[in-house]
Amino acid sequence: MIVKAMALVCTVFAGGESKCATEFYPSTFETVQACNVQLMQWRLHELPRNKKIVLDDCVITSYKHGQ
Repeated sequence: MIVKAMALVCTVFAGGESKCATEFYPSTFETVQACNVQLMQWRLHELPRNKKIVLDDCVITSYKHGQ
């Protein structure tokens, strides 16, 4: 299977304004578990301090033949 990561990411700007958008991450994964691990890595270590993942999910986009 091919799995993609998506997340609702909110950004807080100077002055207190905020904006939320759905982001689809460019990486693909072989399993949902690998996708969830990467989402956790992004959430904890790679997002700037003014961004937060509010909601995330790993979506199966297609199945490989033979599975």
